[in-house]
Amino acid sequence: MRKKTKNDTFISRPEAIKILKEVQKVEKKRIVKRTLSNERSSRSHSMIILDVPTVGGRLMLVDTVGSENIDQAGQTGFEAKMKVGKVGKSKLL
Repeated sequence: MRKKTKNDTFISRPEAIKILKEVQKVEKKRIVKRTLSNERSSRSHSMIILDVPTVGGRLMLVDTVGSENIDQAGQTGFEAKMKVGKVGKSKLL
């Protein structure tokens, strides 16, 4: 670990563990499925927002639904219709 200076902000180990547990909760809720294009393609949206009030900052980690070409990904039927019809629209919000 590097030396702490005047402008550095560090997260204590207990706080880092709390953050990691929250990230793991989000990870468990994600829907991931294999496609022909990608071994682990996201089929859901997830967003993690970390507010850092001491510096007035915000870190946003966003994972949106995979955007593979439907034919290349090998998606058919209901999944393909959902992807084109509803899920794609949500990216515009």
